[in-house]
Amino acid sequence: MSPKRWLIFLAGVIMSLGAGFGTVALAEHLDHSVKTSDELARLTGLPILGSIIRIETSEDVARAHRRRKLIWAVTGLSLIMGLALFHFFYMDLWVLTAKLMRLADKYS
Repeated sequence: MSPKRWLIFLAGVIMSLGAGFGTVALAEHLDHSVKTSDELARLTGLPILGSIIRIETSEDVARAHRRRKLIWAVTGLSLIMGLALFHFFYMDLWVLTAKLMRLADKYS
């Protein structure tokens, strides 16, 4: 009996998503920094006399733009790699396309 590749693939996807969400939750839980002046006032019980606002410079805007582009590039590359892995290890994409077209014709 051969291994069920789709089941192994599905288990890997679920475990990787769980590990990612778990890592984010752990990092958020371990971060005890104060983020707002209201949070500081609540923690200390003292009124806040003043706060320094964040001044956004053109370098900050450019950095955020580069970061956004990097996130989109990594997302696209991940999608392409996922499709390639699906194609080579589970089912040819042309076969998948034919099955989906047949399924669409069946329900239309």
